[in-house]
Amino acid sequence: MKFKTPEIKHVSTWAIVALLVALVAISRIWFADIPNFKPVAAVGLFAGFLFFRKRIALALLFAGLIISDFYIGTYSLSLAIFVYGGLLVSVLLGARLNHSDQTRPVSALPLVTTILVASLVFFFVSNFGFWLTTGIYTKDLNGLWLCFVNAIPFFKYTLAGDAIFGVSLFGLHAAFFALQSRAWLPLMSVERK
Repeated sequence: MKFKTPEIKHVSTWAIVALLVALVAISRIWFADIPNFKPVAAVGLFAGFLFFRKRIALALLFAGLIISDFYIGTYSLSLAIFVYGGLLVSVLLGARLNHSDQTRPVSALPLVTTILVASLVFFFVSNFGFWLTTGIYTKDLNGLWLCFVNAIPFFKYTLAGDAIFGVSLFGLHAAFFALQSRAWLPLMSVERK
């Protein structure tokens, strides 16, 4: 397996995959009381950015979702397809964060924009799936609109989780790169007399 960024070549790929799977699975259980405040989309963005092979990024996200769903057990299969699909799109969005110069971290504006897009995609796909697969709303445009309107209060948790966890993951990546390149040493120097 190859990473896109040269600075993490010394860290085991499988260790990073295992940590990301664990982050997805454990956080979905740990933050169960806060709806949609999870790092799942952020992990998808990060994995899509980090791995050359998208199937690895997709598989690790899918594995974390499946593992936690065994514990949570709240989805019907038809709704899970929409929820998983909305989250798996984040891997493809993360791949778009790459730039030609792999020796520097992602800049803030593309990262924030991509996090917002990932949150919106999940909101629309998962709520469309909820409207389509449950009998709560009428199967017309008014029912779909009402489903989206009723889901707006949950969107703030989705956006907060994606933003906090996304910035944290990419921030750790940037910090790791800075440590690897020793770019942080001038900041740590103390003038001696």
